[in-house]
Amino acid sequence: MNKKQQIQLTEELYDKLHILNNIEMRAIRDHLFSLHKKEEKKHRGFNGREYGSSLSLSAKYFTLQGLLGGMLSAFSHPTGKPVVELSEICYTRYSVLLSRSYGANYAERIKCVISMSEAKDFLKSVSYIDLIK
Repeated sequence: MNKKQQIQLTEELYDKLHILNNIEMRAIRDHLFSLHKKEEKKHRGFNGREYGSSLSLSAKYFTLQGLLGGMLSAFSHPTGKPVVELSEICYTRYSVLLSRSYGANYAERIKCVISMSEAKDFLKSVSYIDLIK
C-alpha cells in the first residue's frame, strides 16, 4: 500500500469513529486524538528532523491503532476481555492504554462501523514510518 492509500485509509477509518463521540460526557475519539497529538508534538520537538506528515495525521494513526488493537484483542481473547501484563504497564504511554481500553470496552460499537477485516488490514498495512517519510 503506498503512502497516499495509507493516508486515505487512515482518514476514512478515523471519520467512521465519530460514533465514539456520543457515548460519554467526553467525546472519546476527540479526547484520544488530543492526547496523541500532544504526545506527537512533544516527540517531534525532541529531535529536529523533518516529518512528511502532519501532527494531525500521526495522531489519527495512533488513535486508530489503539482503538482497533483493543477491539481486535477483545474479540480474540477467550473471555472477551484482553489481558495486559502488569510488567508492561510502566513502559506504556497513558494514551495507548486508554485507547486500547476504549477499543476493548466499545468493541461492539466500533465493529458496527469498521469491520474486523478493515481493522486487521489497517493494522497490517498502515505504518507510522511510511506516513512520516
